[in-house]
Parts: sequence; structure tokens; C-alpha cells
Amino acid sequence: MNKEEIKFYTAGILDTCGKITLRKDGKSKNSIYPYIEIRSEKDTNLKMIQSNLGGTLRQHGNRFILSWTHKKALELIEQIFEYIIVRKEEAEIVKQLYADRFTRHYETQRKKEIAKKFIQLHQSKYGRWKKGNCSLLNWINE
Repeated sequence: MNKEEIKFYTAGILDTCGKITLRKDGKSKNSIYPYIEIRSEKDTNLKMIQSNLGGTLRQHGNRFILSWTHKKALELIEQIFEYIIVRKEEAEIVKQLYADRFTRHYETQRKKEIAKKFIQLHQSKYGRWKKGNCSLLNWINE
């Protein structure tokens, strides 16, 4: 497969059996980052994606997980954005997260607004959200 076909293939797999989400960094008070993951029972297709588009491949039981975080997640989205169909809104939110930077005072508020949009988008898909020190929901409400 050539590079464009791999991007198209990756977007299709991400739309069907992948996820795009935001996570809260527990080490920092106001830091959130994107997390993208694709799961599969076979590693052959994931190894092909990894060799062309990067990511971290690990095995969890009898499943394989290919993941991207932080700037690597943004780079992946920028490469495959035009081919994403189902998860287009999540991808746009991740692009927004890195789009504009404000002064320190306004940056936290901007990130919270983006996280609120993301949670509203996923409210029906995911009934529960993590609670605790690294909770995105707790961070928004503080």
C-alpha cells in the first residue's frame, strides 16, 4: 500500500474500532492531552500502520493496542483528517486544543471549554467518566 492508502485505511479503522479521547495529566494541574487508540486481535495490520504513521504498539491480554498521545496524536489527526468520517467532531476538538494559545490566565479556561465540548459530545456514548485526581470531569468543575 502507498502512503495515501495507509492513511485512508487508518482513518477507516479508527472510525470503526478506535477511539479519540482527552485525558487529564495527573502531574500538572491544568494539563489535558489527546489520546488515540486502535485495538485489534491481530498485530499485522497495526504493525503496518505503526511503521508508516508511528504510535506505540503494546499487547494487552490477547488484544493489541496501537496508541498515540500528545503532539503525536495531533500529527496523526492532521495526516488522516480528510479521511475521517465518524470521529470527525472528536478530531476537530483535538485540533482546537492545539490551535490557539492564550496567556497563562486564559489558557486554563480555554482548555476547560474544549473539554466540556468533548464531554457533551460523548455523554451518550460513555455513560460514566473517571473520577479521582486525574479526572477530566473533576478538573472542569473545580
